[in-house]
Amino acid sequence: MLLILISPPETILQEHQILISLFNQGLQIFHLRKPDYSEAELETYILQIPEEFHTRIVIHSHYRLASKYNLKGIHLTEKVKNGASLSFILQNLNNKSISASFHAAEELTQSCGNYNYIFLSPIFDSISKYGYKSRFNLNELKQLLSTIYQRPHPPQIVALGGISEQNIHLVKEAGFNGIALLGTIWQSSNPLSAFQKVQAAL
Repeated sequence: MLLILISPPETILQEHQILISLFNQGLQIFHLRKPDYSEAELETYILQIPEEFHTRIVIHSHYRLASKYNLKGIHLTEKVKNGASLSFILQNLNNKSISASFHAAEELTQSCGNYNYIFLSPIFDSISKYGYKSRFNLNELKQLLSTIYQRPHPPQIVALGGISEQNIHLVKEAGFNGIALLGTIWQSSNPLSAFQKVQAAL
């Protein structure tokens, strides 16, 4: 299963040190989402990460940096996903990974092509966003995912929202291809230990 970590939207204390420790522990993919960062600020952030880990980084903005620093790929925001510039962006990616976020089962049935993987959220009540409640039924999702996987070239579907070591077994039983973490790691008093517990549960 994919194991993905999303950055906190704000800068936190010792963020880079924690991130590098997680990469060394085996973090597969890191989504760098800093919605308020300028391109220069995002570039500075990337440059503080050892180059050996750049191919594990996916960015949510300032997409040209993906090619400049040989990053893994880009994650399309809602604005870009539905925007007129999408085709231009996709044509200039040089085979980078492309992902996006979906928040309703209906979206998966309508259009989930062109993506390497998709975040579906919130599967459980969010840890990082207060009041962001799940609206999914896992039994219904299991049937839906099974149907989608029968299509030609389906994307991998990743569970996001409220994921912790206590409920990973439910995510696996539902048929997801991976999990994405945010609050479980960054809101922990010991992010590395929290990450190791999730790894063990996977």
